[in-house]
Amino acid sequence: MNRKRTILLLFISLLCAYVSAQKVGERLPAWQPGYMDIHHINTGCGECAYIIFPDGTTMMVDAGENKADNPRHVAPRPNDSRTPGEWIVDYINDMAPNKQRGLDYALITHFHSDHFGGVLKQKNASGRYYNTGMITVAENLRIGKLVDRGYPHYDFLVDKDDKIVKNYFNFLHFTKRKFGMEQFRPGYDNQFKLLHDSASYAKEFKVQNIYSNGNLWTGRGHTTRYLFPDISTLDKADVPKENTLSCALKITYGDFSYYTGGDVTGYPKPGRSAFHDVETPMAPIVGQTEVCCVNHHGYNNATNDTFIATLMPRVFVIQASDALHPNHSTLERMLSKQLYPGKRDVFSTNLHPAAAIVIGDDVKKMKSTQGHIVVRVSPQGKEYYIYILDDSNTKRRIKQIFGPYTCRTAAPRKEVLVASHRGDWRNFADNSAEGIEGCIRMGVDIVEIDLSKTKDGELVLMHDKTVDRTTNGKGKVADLTLAEIKALRLKNGLGRVSDFQVPTLREAMLVAKGRITVNLDKSDKYFDDVYRILKETGTLEQVIIKSDKPYEELRATYGSDLDQMTFMPVVHLTEQTTPEELDKVLDRHFPYYEIVFEKENKPLLLHIKSRLAGSQSLIWINSLWASLCGGYNDDKALTHPNETWGYLVNELGAGILQTDRPELMLKYLKQKHLHD
Repeated sequence: MNRKRTILLLFISLLCAYVSAQKVGERLPAWQPGYMDIHHINTGCGECAYIIFPDGTTMMVDAGENKADNPRHVAPRPNDSRTPGEWIVDYINDMAPNKQRGLDYALITHFHSDHFGGVLKQKNASGRYYNTGMITVAENLRIGKLVDRGYPHYDFLVDKDDKIVKNYFNFLHFTKRKFGMEQFRPGYDNQFKLLHDSASYAKEFKVQNIYSNGNLWTGRGHTTRYLFPDISTLDKADVPKENTLSCALKITYGDFSYYTGGDVTGYPKPGRSAFHDVETPMAPIVGQTEVCCVNHHGYNNATNDTFIATLMPRVFVIQASDALHPNHSTLERMLSKQLYPGKRDVFSTNLHPAAAIVIGDDVKKMKSTQGHIVVRVSPQGKEYYIYILDDSNTKRRIKQIFGPYTCRTAAPRKEVLVASHRGDWRNFADNSAEGIEGCIRMGVDIVEIDLSKTKDGELVLMHDKTVDRTTNGKGKVADLTLAEIKALRLKNGLGRVSDFQVPTLREAMLVAKGRITVNLDKSDKYFDDVYRILKETGTLEQVIIKSDKPYEELRATYGSDLDQMTFMPVVHLTEQTTPEELDKVLDRHFPYYEIVFEKENKPLLLHIKSRLAGSQSLIWINSLWASLCGGYNDDKALTHPNETWGYLVNELGAGILQTDRPELMLKYLKQKHLHD
């Protein structure tokens, strides 16, 4: 090892020791090169995140200023002797790596007062506009570049008659402060870049712009796709509002990743169209994330099931200032082990007393409910700490310390999801409601079921075209009515007639609702009927739709409805498959990829493992029988589990195993500490 590298490693180890030695009651040590800090500044009046990149480049995301005298709002922090904007300036000056440099970047995610300032009381010295929120910051700190969603013409759904927007325009026109201006560009990863030492960190650091104004990055190059219909064709009530237009981005540093997206929405308001759900199509593009700053402060119209289940954050950060931050149902989603297994910690900058009453016992499951929340990421992004700083005064001493959190891609896989084929059919019956219930009780993560359509157009659970194998009847499903199907009885795992009936899709989804993820096989054949039933039962977001057909083909047929479910491509590996063909699918960053291979082509399988490690998508392998998994199947696992299930996980990178022996697989994975 050369001397220079030895010195560098020694320096990093000393810094790591310094970080771990910090104690409650002390000041947070100053930022050091190689670290990344994300400060969620709590003024009690809106959102503000101050970020120090590993080379010392600084960025601020939002600087909110709401009225503090509303009973729905929390009290201003640390007090009301200064405006929220002034407290933000004071905080940044206290924590800045270079106090002369100010801010390199500032981003306004959207034009709401709790994100860029809306208290019009304190006029600027020019008399032309009011100092509030972001304007106050810009008037007191140098800003290199200010980015928002509307510049330069502000002609896409910006309410130019809104008084706080008018105030912002007056500021841009009359301020004497000098800074660059740009519109946020979805799909780009160089709008916010390292400015002071890119050579040392460029290979492991990136800010990826994901979404704004209805334009969503596709995951490839700079290309985006537009999520909305022609605005001119919409009723006034259905036109997207500010929240749905918010700018969203993801920061990665080595193995660490952080998402923030303003107030983007995941649940359309009653009577509004499905395209108001931006989170669902955005989720697979964002991918698995270490720290997620929750959308819209944890309000009930955001941070939906699909978003949570896809990002799988280890840490949630809620920037709260209202009695509805977070909504109790949103917190339940964040805490739900049915959406994704494993540990997660929830932190809030504030918790309004009224919110605490409504949330009830789940408050006890939150790690912190008051204070500045600082995420400090170690060099190379291998691990990070969470510091809660006292927000009641300007000393800002450490109140709590959490961590270290080891980034998931920096550590061996600790979680493998179990998918049970056709439900718990060994103990109950193939594709039965009771079999779904059995999977839930067993602790299975995903249940796979199959669909067929009856003569009178009802969707039922049935794998075969006929009822001969699994029931006491005979005939094709398509030739039998629902009443005739319901008169039959399913055969149990031993092939004997049971008391179990064939369930409809509606009945099955009501059993699974809010309790387990469902993989609907053969569902693309009946997509319109499936979509209707899932929407009526409120289960769209817990369903995986898989298909051999390309996503683009299905999307062209079914439109944005497809994006309300999780799509999983099925990839068949043959002797003719090339890495280039695989990359066309892998580059899309879907949350799951089902890989099917009769013969083990290890170079291709390792290529998939390597490509998906960066995107954090999960590899799904079926260990059901030999022809699906190159011989590493369930029957062989009965006597050689390490050489089969263990091989699929450790060597080929499987993050999900579909099995016909879920109970035995769960026991094996728990013994290996691969399933909580």
